[in-house]
Amino acid sequence: MIFVGVGPSFNDLKLKIENSKYRERIILYGESYEPEKFYMAMDIFAFPSRYEGLPVTLVEAQVSGLPCLISDRITEEVILTNLIQKIPLENKELWKEKIKEICINKTSKISRKTDFSKFEKFDINNNVKKIEELYINMLGGNR
Repeated sequence: MIFVGVGPSFNDLKLKIENSKYRERIILYGESYEPEKFYMAMDIFAFPSRYEGLPVTLVEAQVSGLPCLISDRITEEVILTNLIQKIPLENKELWKEKIKEICINKTSKISRKTDFSKFEKFDINNNVKKIEELYINMLGGNR
């Protein structure tokens, strides 16, 4: 298991891992500015966030074809494929059950038939053009 990122519970998690019989099987990576480098090594992307807007990492995980379990506190706009399952954050047993289910059944990666047009709104090149057009229009259309 690998944990990427930090948050308010980071030190508590670190202590739990140190005291766990599974500590040799768990990597507490910490903060990363390149989370996409981990996706191909993963079987599942679990995102039990308490407070989150629109997490780009979930968009990236879906593009990478990862089954994602996310908390019910995450915005609906991030659900772009059938790879995402929303789970109540407080239901620890359901989280355990769904993680086991996905790992045992080896839920398949994203299909080649997936409609990737849903992801276009997150493309940086498209968004740069839109922002540029906004500024040009605000300045009266002069470049």
